[in-house]
Amino acid sequence: KAFKPDSYLHKISIDEICSNIVRYAYEGMERGDIQVRIQRRKNRIIINIIDTGVEFDPLTIEAPDLDRYMQERRSGGMGFHLVKKLNDEVLYERVGNQNVITIRSKKIGPIIRTPPCINNQRLTSDPPRSGK
Repeated sequence: KAFKPDSYLHKISIDEICSNIVRYAYEGMERGDIQVRIQRRKNRIIINIIDTGVEFDPLTIEAPDLDRYMQERRSGGMGFHLVKKLNDEVLYERVGNQNVITIRSKKIGPIIRTPPCINNQRLTSDPPRSGK
């Protein structure tokens, strides 16, 4: 049985990582797949997000200077920092032609409705289709 994320923390993390994959890993490509696997083991959530886009280790991103960020009133650039802060552990590895991000978290919050796009389904970066 597929496990649904229990809290907004997990949804924020999945959304941020998938958004970055679509925006950067598949930039210039016609399409690309994203796999999201979610497991619950006792009091722990394990999320794997897998793509075949351009190789990139997000753990190499330096933590932002928050004071400077706020002074400059910047927009964007905080996402992966936020993912690392919201979870107990975030790992990256390149396996063959795949980027694999693993999130481990003991933070299990109240159960909320999970949007269908995060329900352990295969996501795609295909552009939206017109209504024609």
